[in-house]
Amino acid sequence: MDTPQMRCPKWEGCNAPACPLSRDEGLNVPTLKGERVCLWLREGMKPGGFDRMPADISHVVRKVLPLILVEGGAYLRSKLNTAAKSGSKRTRFASSTAQA
Repeated sequence: MDTPQMRCPKWEGCNAPACPLSRDEGLNVPTLKGERVCLWLREGMKPGGFDRMPADISHVVRKVLPLILVEGGAYLRSKLNTAAKSGSKRTRFASSTAQA
């Protein structure tokens, strides 16, 4: 069975405590300073970020991101607000591989 978690390119080795794709209440776990922040949460903060996600992942992230911005810890909100101001790594990766 193909689940959103399995479609995440970082699922196997990701250690982000706040995971929108986790079925086990992963969003209620605090993110401590220095811990990873989910690729999809960061991408969802960027202009056009949802368009660069697989549809099933985008659907989940669209629902949980507003909750995280209100209820998430200060460190996580800070990292997401910083991500909103930077370009997409997914776009940069796609354009660099296309040029190669």
